[in-house]
Amino acid sequence: LNRLPLPSGRYMQIDHRLTSSVDMLALLAEACGAPREQAYDAATLGVWLSSSEEPMTVILDDLHFGFLRGVDTLDGFQTFSEVVEHAGEKVFWIASFAAQPFAFLHWVMRGNLVFRRSIRLPSWTEEAIGQLLDKRTTASGLRVSFNDLIVESVPGTGAETQLVSTIRDYNRLIWHMGQGSPRSALRFWTRSLVPDGSDSARVIFFTLPETRILENLGEVERFVLAGIIWHDRARIEEVAESLRYPLAWCRDAVTRLSEAGILAAVDGYFRVTPLWWPEKIRYLRRKHLV
Repeated sequence: LNRLPLPSGRYMQIDHRLTSSVDMLALLAEACGAPREQAYDAATLGVWLSSSEEPMTVILDDLHFGFLRGVDTLDGFQTFSEVVEHAGEKVFWIASFAAQPFAFLHWVMRGNLVFRRSIRLPSWTEEAIGQLLDKRTTASGLRVSFNDLIVESVPGTGAETQLVSTIRDYNRLIWHMGQGSPRSALRFWTRSLVPDGSDSARVIFFTLPETRILENLGEVERFVLAGIIWHDRARIEEVAESLRYPLAWCRDAVTRLSEAGILAAVDGYFRVTPLWWPEKIRYLRRKHLV
C-alpha cells in the first residue's frame, strides 16, 4: 500500500466486535482523526469527512468485526456504509475481510455493497509455499536433512537430483494438505522437524489431525464450529447470539473443541488452529456448512 499513489492515509486494525452504530461511529471517528462530537451519527461524520481540505485514505483491517451472522446484527456495517456514502470522494476506503464473513455479507446485502471493487486473495501457490518454508528455515539458521525421506536410490539419478526432487515433492505435499494456507503450511513444516543436534534437524512425515474427532461431533458442536468459521473468530457470547443457542451449550461445545486442539482463544476470541484449518474446511464442506 505504501507504493500506491494514494492520498495520505490512516490505518486501523479492528480487533473487537462492532455490531452497534455507536461503536462503529466511535471507531471510524478515531480512524479518521475526527473530533468526538462529529461521531453523533453517520451523516454528521460523513459530512465532516467530505468537507476536509485534503483527500484521505482510510484502511480498515478485519472489517468483518462490524457484523454478526444473525438477526438484526448488521447495524455496525450499515453505519459504516452510510458514512462512506456521505463522505463522498474525499475519502478512499480500503477494507479487508475474511473470506467466510464476506461471502455472507455479500449474500445478505444481495451484492449491494459500498465498495467499488472487491479483490479476492487466492490461496498461496505451491511455489510461494516452498519459498516461504525455505526463507523461514534459512532465517532460523537450522540445517535441515531430508535423508529420512529418500526411500531408495533411483537408477540413473544422481544423489543431488534425487534430493532436490524429494524437497520439491515434500513441499508440494505440505502445500496440498494445507490448501495453500501459509499458516497451516508452517505448522505442518514445524511438525515435520525432529531435532538432531543443537543447530540441525531431520525432516520426517508430519502427522495429520485425527479426523475421527470431527466425524464424531454432535450437532451443537458442529454448528458452533461452523459459527466460529462464519465469523473467522468469535466470542462464545457472539456464537450463542448468532446461532440462537443457549450460552451454556456454546460454552460446553467450545470447551470440548478447545480440548481437542481444534480451537484456540486470543483475547477471548476463538479461532480454528492452523493445524486443523484445512481438515475443518473439508469437513464443513462435506456437511454443506461452508
